[in-house]
Amino acid sequence: MSWGTELWDQFDNLEKHTQWGIEYVDKYTKFVKERSEIEISYAKQIRNLSKKYQPKKNSKEEEESKYTFCRAFLTSLNELNDYAGQHEVIAENLTSQIITDLTRYLQELKAERKSHFHDGRKAQQQLESSWKQLESCKKKFERDCKEADRAQQHFERMDADINVTKADVEKARQQAQVRHQMAADSKNDYHSYLQKYNQEQHEHYYTVIPNIFQKLQDMEEKRIERLGVCMKTFAEVDRQVLPIVGKCLDGMTSAAEGIEPKTDSNQVVESYKSGFEPPGDVEFEDYGQAMKRTVSENSLSNSRESKEKPAGKSKSKLWPFIKNKNKGSVPEDFSHLPPEQRRKKLQGKIDELKKDIQKEMDQRDALTKMKDVYVKNPQMGDPASVDPRLAEIAMNIEKLQSEEQKFENWLAEVEERMPSKSETHRKSVIYETQNSTVSNNCAQDRESPDGSYTEEQSAETQVKAVANRTSCAPESDDEFDELETIGTCKALYTFEGQNEGTISVTEGELLYVIEEDKGDGWTRVRRNEEEEGYVPTSYIEVLLETNAKVEQADLLKILDFHSLPEGVSKTTGLCSHRRSTQGPDVAYRVTKDAQLSAPTKQLYPGDAFPEDFSIMATVKPNKGSQSFLLSVYNEQGIQQLGMEVGRSPVFLYEDHLGKPSPEDYPLFRGVNLADGKWHRVAISVHKQSITLILDCKKKITQKLLRSPQPVIDTKGIIVFGTRILDEEVFEGDIQQLMIVADHRAAYDYCEHYSPDCEVPAPDQLQNQDPNTGNNTNVDSYYYEYPYYDDLGGSEYDANIYPDSTTEPEVEGGDTTLADVEEVPTSSPDGSISISSSSGSSSSSSRGSSSSSFAGRSDSSYKEGTNPDETYDDYNYPYSEYYDTTPAPGGDTRRVTITDINTGGGVNLGAGGRVDLESRTEIETALSTNSGGSTLTISNKTTVGGFKCA
Repeated sequence: MSWGTELWDQFDNLEKHTQWGIEYVDKYTKFVKERSEIEISYAKQIRNLSKKYQPKKNSKEEEESKYTFCRAFLTSLNELNDYAGQHEVIAENLTSQIITDLTRYLQELKAERKSHFHDGRKAQQQLESSWKQLESCKKKFERDCKEADRAQQHFERMDADINVTKADVEKARQQAQVRHQMAADSKNDYHSYLQKYNQEQHEHYYTVIPNIFQKLQDMEEKRIERLGVCMKTFAEVDRQVLPIVGKCLDGMTSAAEGIEPKTDSNQVVESYKSGFEPPGDVEFEDYGQAMKRTVSENSLSNSRESKEKPAGKSKSKLWPFIKNKNKGSVPEDFSHLPPEQRRKKLQGKIDELKKDIQKEMDQRDALTKMKDVYVKNPQMGDPASVDPRLAEIAMNIEKLQSEEQKFENWLAEVEERMPSKSETHRKSVIYETQNSTVSNNCAQDRESPDGSYTEEQSAETQVKAVANRTSCAPESDDEFDELETIGTCKALYTFEGQNEGTISVTEGELLYVIEEDKGDGWTRVRRNEEEEGYVPTSYIEVLLETNAKVEQADLLKILDFHSLPEGVSKTTGLCSHRRSTQGPDVAYRVTKDAQLSAPTKQLYPGDAFPEDFSIMATVKPNKGSQSFLLSVYNEQGIQQLGMEVGRSPVFLYEDHLGKPSPEDYPLFRGVNLADGKWHRVAISVHKQSITLILDCKKKITQKLLRSPQPVIDTKGIIVFGTRILDEEVFEGDIQQLMIVADHRAAYDYCEHYSPDCEVPAPDQLQNQDPNTGNNTNVDSYYYEYPYYDDLGGSEYDANIYPDSTTEPEVEGGDTTLADVEEVPTSSPDGSISISSSSGSSSSSSRGSSSSSFAGRSDSSYKEGTNPDETYDDYNYPYSEYYDTTPAPGGDTRRVTITDINTGGGVNLGAGGRVDLESRTEIETALSTNSGGSTLTISNKTTVGGFKCA
């Protein structure tokens, strides 16, 4: 059946139906897209699961590989990883074979449908226009006929009236004739238009509309056919990976079938067999006939020596977090091990040495052949050039053979001393003596002075040791795994280390860091790879090794700012003059003409986008502007990351699961970045929180309700200065813009990346000079941030930023307090002095107050609160919290405040606050002179700490 003939009058219904068909294609496309996302998410979770249970890189891995069930599990994990890869293949094929194709076809379908219905409406309009012309002719013909009838009747009345003149009658007759002629002409026109309309109507309903509807029918059938093909492909994509998935499952099955319980149980024997014989029976000792006992003098001597030897302290009984100091000095001959284990270790060492010797011999043979070639063909090389290497190899072989002989001698010694099954019962008792003696003395007497096992002891010692064999369990020297060095540190102060588990250090001493501070204030260090212990983290300066380096992405370099593209020019940066440089900081001025973007892959070419990271920028947006400084889009054009600059900016973040929702985006109220001033902005994203650090002072922490393992797609693009389809663009100056794969970097921004003007610029390239051609090592510059483990929601700490300053804005106060600097002093009266520079005349005022002087109770500053969240306006009085301790010479702190206005008093309510937190009476005194003003606050008790803002 044809739509053109059967549905000639269903134009509106066909329009609705075809629109529904297009919407259905879009619906199916979204379905496949969500299926693809599920496959990607599932594959990632499977990979993470496989990675989580992979054996760790330590000595235990070697032990696990001995057992068939461990190897089978490892094989299953590897197969599971391949299995996850097939789900990634499914997602990729769904995207390339269905989603991309349907998205393009959907656009073509919409355009084709629009064209067909446009032609249909145009044909309808033409038919309606013809109908209107026909109606107009019909009405004109009707009107002319009526006029002709009236004219004829008027003529007949005039002709019958004898009182009417002949001239009037003639005039009426002529008028009637004219009207009849007009009616005849209208009739002809009406007849002509009627024929024309009927012809057009026939052509419309039998030719034009059927053709249009036939095209719509063909379009609909193609749409349905395309959907069928896509649904078939949807199934084929799964079917294509089934053979490989089957192989993965077969691999798991084969690994499981390869488990050998008997082999694993025998391996336990191989791993732990000591080589000793079981102990024999304990002889009966008749204490009733003690005088008849005969003990050799040698036994008595050995017994006395054993008794006189102090038990001492177990080498393994150390503080739980410190290892044995002698852990690193394992005997070369493995004499600390039982005979059987010692034999295996020695045999393994001999096998390694043989491999090394064979390797050196192979190199020697290759060099000998090369030398022969040089001798035969001097043009290819100098034969004498090979001799030094041959001599070196000969020395290495000799050294390795000597080592091999040494270990073989030790092996022969062990094999000679190992007891056999046929040995006497006496040796079993000797073994029991050794074992129980070791137990009785907590491993103190296990080794002889030369490091080997002792096999001769007195009978009395043997018996007593057997009786007490369970009194003290031996502790292995391998109780704690060897920790690798992760960095170095320098002692800032001397630490005595008197408590067990600590280590004493002297000021300036360099140590190895083997365990970072876990938040308890202690760092584990090692001296000379032997002595270990804990020291206070505040007493040392930590520098991690290069293997802990953090990768950072310089966006200005990636976006090619230094080439000055359209809309970008050089300008002066944050500092018009920086110490130790030839001129000012260099920044870039960006106008609305700038269009800058780059593939996101350039940020981290080898890795995925980091889960926890820092975004740091030094910017000066135009006053009153509101725009996104940075936007990161995925492959589908969805914005995943965005950093807005302006008043109360928003941080946009959307992971692969669409979290958080737009209403949960972090909003930083009370912050205005578009005030026409330079700002150093650092954002730290860590787990479920985000922290904004503004100008190294103000810190605001918000929740970031993202997924537990969020993913930012790096297959899209990064756009600078705007969002796609946004009219607002960034206009202003920018000096730095970087993303660092460490959430702690934001807390170090003003120290290591964008320091104050009086501080020299960092050694590494930090966007200070756009002329990157004059710099070396541009592509790799790193810095590690070992100082802060997690400062996410904690209050501002003076120990972190000891040199930071605040510039609060005061409304309605007598005096503006600015540039607050904490200066510890020693004063016997226990007072706090606030000194300020001023050029006014002297005045003095004195008063007293109670502990409510600070204007806030202590509870408002308890741990876990964030005072910044209460500010609703960007002109905020910024508060810093200093948890201070008394100065070395007394309970005194001095706070120096510059630019204070003299006269009238100091407004400590809105502009500043000094809180002694002692809840006792205090006295204040303000004195001014030509050199400045000093506010002295005396506490009659001990100063516990203070707050200033």
